[in-house]
Amino acid sequence: MISTSVETARRPQPKPPQTEKGRQTREAILAALKRVLNTQGYYATTIGQVVTEAGVPTGSFYRYFIGKPEATLELVERLLANYFESIPTAHDLASFWQRELTLQNQHASLYESDRGLLGCYFTYDTST
Repeated sequence: MISTSVETARRPQPKPPQTEKGRQTREAILAALKRVLNTQGYYATTIGQVVTEAGVPTGSFYRYFIGKPEATLELVERLLANYFESIPTAHDLASFWQRELTLQNQHASLYESDRGLLGCYFTYDTST
């Protein structure tokens, strides 16, 4: 179960990047987090591993994210948004079976490419 601590809740909210370099740094951190999560899973992933993978100082992570749960949630939200946008509508395909086969292929592709990140979705507890 992924949860945030009271200490995390007291930290000031990070501000969005104001410069192109800031946006690139933030995206590099998210890309590194995704790679580490996909290889190690949520609980084994540390911020140290993520910033090393991204090639940025630890402070850069905390400049843009409160902590690992919030950064992971952003990745999961992006993953699911992209997935749902890619689902064809009924009028896009000739038959029910063609649509069903397309959906199954998309499910398999999503699971294969983002297994660790998708696992975070199933363990995230929004009640804490």
